[in-house]
Amino acid sequence: MERPKKITFITPTPPDISAFGVRALSAWLKRCGHSVTCIFLPGGIEQLRHSGSYRYAYPSEVVDAILRITESSDVVALSFFSQYRDRALQLTEAIRTTQGVFTVWGGIHAEVHPEDGLKHADAVCICEGEQVLETLLERAPESGGRWNADEIPGLLTRSQPVNCEPTPCFDNLDELPWMDMGPDNHYLLDPITSTINPMTPDILSSVLPLMPGPNGTALKVFRLMSSRGCPHHCTYCANTAKATHYSGKRYLRFRSPDHVLGEIHDVLKKFPFVQGIHFFDDVFTAMPDHDLANLCQRLKTEIGLPWYAQASPATLTRKQLEMFIDTGLVFIEMGIQTGSDRIRKMYGRPETNETILSGATLINEFRDSLLKPHYHVILDNPWETRDDVQATLNLLTRIPGNFMLCLASLTLYPGTQLAQKALKEGILTDFDKQVYRKPFFIPKGRYLNYLIYLTDIRWIPRSLLRFMGGFPAIILDKPVFGPMFDILRRLTDKLRLAGKGLGALRKGQWRRIRNYFRRIR
Repeated sequence: MERPKKITFITPTPPDISAFGVRALSAWLKRCGHSVTCIFLPGGIEQLRHSGSYRYAYPSEVVDAILRITESSDVVALSFFSQYRDRALQLTEAIRTTQGVFTVWGGIHAEVHPEDGLKHADAVCICEGEQVLETLLERAPESGGRWNADEIPGLLTRSQPVNCEPTPCFDNLDELPWMDMGPDNHYLLDPITSTINPMTPDILSSVLPLMPGPNGTALKVFRLMSSRGCPHHCTYCANTAKATHYSGKRYLRFRSPDHVLGEIHDVLKKFPFVQGIHFFDDVFTAMPDHDLANLCQRLKTEIGLPWYAQASPATLTRKQLEMFIDTGLVFIEMGIQTGSDRIRKMYGRPETNETILSGATLINEFRDSLLKPHYHVILDNPWETRDDVQATLNLLTRIPGNFMLCLASLTLYPGTQLAQKALKEGILTDFDKQVYRKPFFIPKGRYLNYLIYLTDIRWIPRSLLRFMGGFPAIILDKPVFGPMFDILRRLTDKLRLAGKGLGALRKGQWRRIRNYFRRIR
């Protein structure tokens, strides 16, 4: 009988360790009879700077601990976002240098920039990896044997770096097992102590993401995806770049309500400390209407926990929102991105300012039933004019009610349409500094950026912000003043953080405080 092959997944990941791709692949390969180990390395990107001068690296004791876990592996697969590339590169070099284990890069960065992966790893997976890795493990040679990983659909190797057709994506997502939530054969980095420990239910409970709950509480939530793909085709998004690998195939697919609810039931049975459900789909409301209604009603009758979702102003309807709230929705977030029609067209976004205001007004009508919504906005677009940024400021000052802004600095990710445009125009010249080491969630210091940052502080009069965004911007919205407004934003951040910290102390939310220090390391 052929021995089961051993694969170790390493994922430098945001602090929530959701790692949807790794957990899905682990579950599939375990079902195929292989031995699977997962190493989760949570960490933030708060130390990154727009200069690209900061480079993250793991302490030597962390690298050594990882090497002890991977030493008997047939394959080591690393999955990560672009801002975690430096950390993944450090580990890849250590593994290949000291152990010679076959290494594969996967995940969003590798899929959209496989040329980078092939400089460092033995192979790169450029599509959904279940069948790719299953085939690769079947080909694993005995100890000391020679690898033959060529001509595996969806896998690029150094000897076959092009002309590799991706494996067709799964038409029926119900064929896939539920995510592997462990804790068996799962390991977790503690960023505070720089130790890697076996996962236990107690440890998992301590690192599950916290979401705001009713009456100022913080709830431990289970994050999951009910779909693969996205209905939008945004020019800045790697999802759009990924979709090109599946040209002619159906990229946006949904799991059935039975499959989704089966997974939730399974997680709640194993981990009864879960207090809420967070659907992390790009646009939850894009699910077919019948399935969406079925799922929501059963969330109410079978699960009975608060739940969270992301929506689009282009698709959210009153009927949907009423149904969501009736069945347990307590929080919603929505992409606004820009208030400029010109930039919105550049982004390939489907909404208008009117649909955005309509969606935000609808959400505000249900403010007594919902927590403060989060709205996403993109700044630092190199093609924006001052008029474009002022249009975003003016739109945000028209949005009713209390909300929280999630600001992002436009990052030109490899493979995206905007990155290709920037490369041709000489705007993007250094991926390391301008992408991999860029803090995408911290916009640059700029006068208008600071005014936009202030729009979710409701005691500041909207009319004052609009006025300050007018004539004063002609004088103050200049690069020479950028450092001053960066300092102002950081000081304001610290004041707001201090307020949140005092609130957490009053409520005894010690885990929330500990998680903050975990995240910034």
